[in-house]
Amino acid sequence: MPIENTGKKNLIWQYHVNVVNGYYGPHRFNIAKASSSLMSMYAMKIGAEYRLVTQPQFSERRLPGGPAMERFQLLGNEYEAYDKILYIDTDILPSAEAPSIFDDYSSADIAGIHRPHPRDLEILKKGWLSKAVDHNKYIENYVNGAILLMSREFRAYLIETINIDDIQCDAGKHWDTHGIDVKWPVYDQSMVSYAIAISSFTLSRVNETFIKGPYFFNYGGQKSHSTSKEFFERYRSLRDDWLAGDTYL
Repeated sequence: MPIENTGKKNLIWQYHVNVVNGYYGPHRFNIAKASSSLMSMYAMKIGAEYRLVTQPQFSERRLPGGPAMERFQLLGNEYEAYDKILYIDTDILPSAEAPSIFDDYSSADIAGIHRPHPRDLEILKKGWLSKAVDHNKYIENYVNGAILLMSREFRAYLIETINIDDIQCDAGKHWDTHGIDVKWPVYDQSMVSYAIAISSFTLSRVNETFIKGPYFFNYGGQKSHSTSKEFFERYRSLRDDWLAGDTYL
């Protein structure tokens, strides 16, 4: 049953570029199609707009960070009208029983998965971050990039705070050879977490029900044969739940 529209203008936004390599595996395109098909139904259920973007703005400039940087498209002028925007990776599947994440985190300016990355923690310990942020606040508010629910106010703050081209300081560098001399080892995730740490904003941690089920199922990370197989099995099961009751099936 659709959830009552609150009058807020909310958007669910996904991005896909068809990169095929050992990390993403050979099924990235089909994984994105599966996620998008269910996420669009979820958006209809909760009264949100939905958009799948396939045109790069940052990747084509060959910025370090590659496709991950495309999340920053959401800081563009065309998105100013939205009260809240949910960025969500295209390897995440929503279930038909999922409530509105916008309602569940209605008071949050920034909500996401709290999962500090070891590379950023190493830079916090030994690198430039050691003197740039309050250590406890940085760790407590570190946000993973897979799910980002952002208010208009938080996006405005990022526009004022983050310089996308700053990531060029890492051009040609790699963590395995440069270590803590790499400024943004997890790219967009590193930049957003730093921005939160020097702000008055506080991360609202997304409950595991929106990560490990029963609401959302996150299949982030390297796509092995077994994880891809599990993803598509889950997709088929959830798709059937979404379409249950359709008398034309």
